[in-house]
Amino acid sequence: MKLSEGEIYDFQVVKLVLIPEEGEFFVLRHKSGRRILLSAKTYRHYGIEPGKSIVCRIDKVNCSGKVYLEPVHPIYKENEEYSFEVLACTKENVDLEYFTLTVADFFKNQIKVLISEFIDVIEQKKVLLKVTRIKKGVPILVHPTLYMFSNRFSGLIGKKMHFVVRGINKKEDKEDVYILTNDEGYQSYLKVKHYQSYGFKFGDIIECNVYGYNQQESLKVEPVNPFYELGKAYDFKVISDSSKYIDNQDDDLILIVEDVTGKKCGVQIDRVLINNFKQKPSIKCQVVGFRRGRPKLEKFKND
Repeated sequence: MKLSEGEIYDFQVVKLVLIPEEGEFFVLRHKSGRRILLSAKTYRHYGIEPGKSIVCRIDKVNCSGKVYLEPVHPIYKENEEYSFEVLACTKENVDLEYFTLTVADFFKNQIKVLISEFIDVIEQKKVLLKVTRIKKGVPILVHPTLYMFSNRFSGLIGKKMHFVVRGINKKEDKEDVYILTNDEGYQSYLKVKHYQSYGFKFGDIIECNVYGYNQQESLKVEPVNPFYELGKAYDFKVISDSSKYIDNQDDDLILIVEDVTGKKCGVQIDRVLINNFKQKPSIKCQVVGFRRGRPKLEKFKND
């Protein structure tokens, strides 16, 4: 049985295991027999124990077929509003018109939320916020003052926009990012590690596809790939397959291939045919999308 991103499934908690240098993980089993690991540290407050059954959303299936789960939160539901304890309200960047509100959730996780007006933490100990999503056990929150902000940005999703590369923001504790801005006042950030092969330089004008936004008044964009065109087919070097991640005999396998920059990509292949392609040096794939500088692939029908 194929597990699809965004769908909800029941899992049985089989046992707790220790993986050297990685930590403790719960072994979860789907009714199909497929087993998936879940970080015990990340969800230590959820009351997960061997022998119990839990409900999880499929948060992500990566290019190698590995599945990432997000258990249903014991306190919060997505798209519902809750009261959160206010810890601080600051303006971290003087160039932005927005303030950063720091709050604590039920498990005392400190969460930063963008707001359009200053909130006096002395006068206001609690604030009503909307849970838009839950990621790794922590709710992603939005303040009512930014509902209009969200609506304004949502209209840009799917559009093409041009940005100027303003430079690289080098951070000691975080990954380096390219800083992008445009004449319409929008900004975006790209992780250098994903796009270093693109050869971006200060002052370059690049075309990007908008696919999302965040609360820091920043668009999520994917630059036009300089090596591949959407819809065209290319030969990709075969590396391996994902059989170690997929136990169910009814599931297709993911063939791991390499693009011209050395990035590993995945292409879904029928389990019956997988050995034929594993023995070939390359496979022809059609490019059906891009994310983080990596092409999304499908097996070319005529190959």
